[in-house]
Amino acid sequence: MFNRILVAINGTPQCDEVLELAIKVAAPTSELYVVCVIATEYSAPTLESQDASPAARREQMRSEAIIAKARNHLEARNINTTARVIQGVPEQAIYVHARENSCDLIVMGHHHLSTFERVVGNSVAYSVLENASCPILVEVGKQTR
Repeated sequence: MFNRILVAINGTPQCDEVLELAIKVAAPTSELYVVCVIATEYSAPTLESQDASPAARREQMRSEAIIAKARNHLEARNINTTARVIQGVPEQAIYVHARENSCDLIVMGHHHLSTFERVVGNSVAYSVLENASCPILVEVGKQTR
């Protein structure tokens, strides 16, 4: 079993499946570190700040709601949880946060990329896989066309 599990979510319908997958592999004493990453340019850590744009405030509020929902879901099941919104380039923020918190597993979702998306760049899950210092468990979303 894994003791310190980072769970990366982003508000997609797949998030519930990602959380359930993390619960399945967690030991009764495991701690889940749930994160939702906001690109730095879209973050507004203090919603009252006059420097934050309306778009940044909306994204911050959306991300905070995603984290609150996940926290409530896990705490209702008596699962030891630390949940927060973090800033940065998503794939980097995920594996850096996992490393900083000595996580021994990362659980995240992945959706199928279109041909164009594959040509343009790698997915977040692929980039985390290439750079993380711990195992990664990926919940693969249903392919849509």
